[in-house]
Amino acid sequence: MTVIEPRYLKHVAAIAPTPVKPEKRLELSVICSCSLVVSMFWFAWTSGPDVHWVSPLLAMVLLGTAILGLFVSL
Repeated sequence: MTVIEPRYLKHVAAIAPTPVKPEKRLELSVICSCSLVVSMFWFAWTSGPDVHWVSPLLAMVLLGTAILGLFVSL
């Protein structure tokens, strides 16, 4: 949340008298949902025996970050 919160507070200050739409907090979930799909595809593409083990591991790191970001934002 430390990435999105400053942007949210800047937006709140910009439209100060009017209330903020609740969808403004979902920016992190949009970013994480895209990286979730990319990481799943990356993991599936590199899960063969001829690919080095680091590549699927990096895909799982991205997947974990995406899941955590979705959980926090939703």
